[in-house]
Amino acid sequence: MYSIVSEYIKELEVEHSRFIGIIKPLTNKEDIKQEITKIKKRYPKAKHYCYAGIIGDFQKSSDDGEPQGTAGRPMLDLLIKNNFSNVLLVVVRYFGGTLLGAARLLRTYVDMANLVIKTVEKYAICQGYLCNITTSYMNYDNVVHICKDAHSIIENTEFNELITLKVFVGEEVYHEFKQLLYQGTMIEIIENKIKYKKVEE
Repeated sequence: MYSIVSEYIKELEVEHSRFIGIIKPLTNKEDIKQEITKIKKRYPKAKHYCYAGIIGDFQKSSDDGEPQGTAGRPMLDLLIKNNFSNVLLVVVRYFGGTLLGAARLLRTYVDMANLVIKTVEKYAICQGYLCNITTSYMNYDNVVHICKDAHSIIENTEFNELITLKVFVGEEVYHEFKQLLYQGTMIEIIENKIKYKKVEE
């Protein structure tokens, strides 16, 4: 699954109607209403604020007064097709006075959504654990080597009587990672966590 860490905006004009595509990160489903309210304040005189939001298994979309099935659901389908999660996609429409008809309206919303989706920098969503690893100075280099091989992220290191590393370990490698640590090295899960890793095109 992929997500984003910044907001992206693109615009399109069709038959004097102005379409503004916005895609932004979403941290929880309760934020959808708040984000739509912010966008309405940013573009106060628009006619429609159609959207699609997806976070984990939760999905929501709205045509916001456009003909049913011409905006929200097709936008949601695009997010699913592109394997996105934890994002909100909104297309704002300023009506230009010309009716486009359902088929052309659908095509325009899909084109607008595609346009903004193609501009984003994608990040892979990595489920895992934030852990404390406590080890001796003798075993420190070994722990760092294991972290590197497992593509784990060392977030912090404290050097006291023993060395304590705060490390993000991917869920899929955690058990193997734990078994590789030398006897006497302690590992404790602090919390379940999601990390975003930039996808290199």
